[in-house]
Amino acid sequence: LSLTILDADGVPVRGLESDDFEFGGLSSAQVTGFSDQGDGIYTFQVTNTVAEAVSVSVEVSGVGLGSFDAVTFTPDAPVADNTTATVGDGIAGQPTSITITVLDAKGNPVAGIAGDLALSVSSGPNQGASFTAITDNGDGTYTVSYTPTVAGSDEIAITLDGVAISGSPYTSSVEPGPISVGADGSELSVDKTSVIANGVSAATVTLQLRDEYGNAISQEGVEVSFATTH
Repeated sequence: LSLTILDADGVPVRGLESDDFEFGGLSSAQVTGFSDQGDGIYTFQVTNTVAEAVSVSVEVSGVGLGSFDAVTFTPDAPVADNTTATVGDGIAGQPTSITITVLDAKGNPVAGIAGDLALSVSSGPNQGASFTAITDNGDGTYTVSYTPTVAGSDEIAITLDGVAISGSPYTSSVEPGPISVGADGSELSVDKTSVIANGVSAATVTLQLRDEYGNAISQEGVEVSFATTH
């Protein structure tokens, strides 16, 4: 801030000290670095660790001088160590949602850097799966998803400008999808095609439940009924 202090006659007021100035409207900002430039000109430094807009008001020796135009403090560069993600567990055939929160060194959310983020399934049954385009929500959070098709445990690697973010890789447990009776779905088998009708011999029928991607389903409470034809 540069202040030119004049008296009622327009004469520069010299010799003021930092204690003669009072500042308001600072919010989280701080005023430091007082300097007397001579000829009634005084300068200060305004710093902040919070990304926000502040309108600084000034009083000199109890006389209000009004407010400066709002000073906008923007976030600093994003920091991978301060950036985290929330990765949900998945279901085969359904999108798994991922939310990434990007922060700078002071914890301010950073928007506009979707192009610096990269994701991959680094290991697991869905390794190499594709991700949707990253959506910038404008508040430091970014959303993206991928659709697994194989049940198991995936490791999701996330980097910011090539550097792994905090907690990466993240684990997503993928469960089988709904029971399917399609070509790759549930399978019925019998161990014998001919059984003696003596009331003792029997054939064992096995039903393996699968989803449409062939993932085996172990599920309690499934109702199964069999019918015979002659």
